[in-house]
Amino acid sequence: AADKTYHFRVRASNRFGNSPWSEVATILPTPAAPEVRVEQVKSLSATLVWAAPEGHGFPVLHYHVFQCRSDDDTDVKEAVVPSATDTADDEGGEGLVRYHAQQLQPNSCYKFFVRARTEGGLGDPSPQCDVVTQPLPPPVPVNLGVGRIQPDALQLTWSMR
Repeated sequence: AADKTYHFRVRASNRFGNSPWSEVATILPTPAAPEVRVEQVKSLSATLVWAAPEGHGFPVLHYHVFQCRSDDDTDVKEAVVPSATDTADDEGGEGLVRYHAQQLQPNSCYKFFVRARTEGGLGDPSPQCDVVTQPLPPPVPVNLGVGRIQPDALQLTWSMR
């Protein structure tokens, strides 16, 4: 069962008898997968948010966030995120964890998934969370000038960097 702690000992046997029992090996349950959603997407960043998953008797120590471009599974970046929460959820329950992915490329597709870590180890990955960053906004217009002025119209000119 996912929420049980198991203890094992073994010993060897052959036709001449049994060895002494081994030391005890303990297997602790790993945490459940978090449910991750996209909270905000900009041109160069994205914010992911999730609630702490079931730790099966152990507190979540931290999270591992994995990120790669949708068209390149070989270049995976990993970030370790503290388990501390920064806000309460809408129902006033436990807080949410936020991760701000930075230095993304504009107008690009990314895949993210998150795994929680407890004393029992690294849990299963969250379902994949897809992000498409926004295009960059246009540059600031420069050299603003006023052309013809008429009673009901005004002509403006400018150039783009």
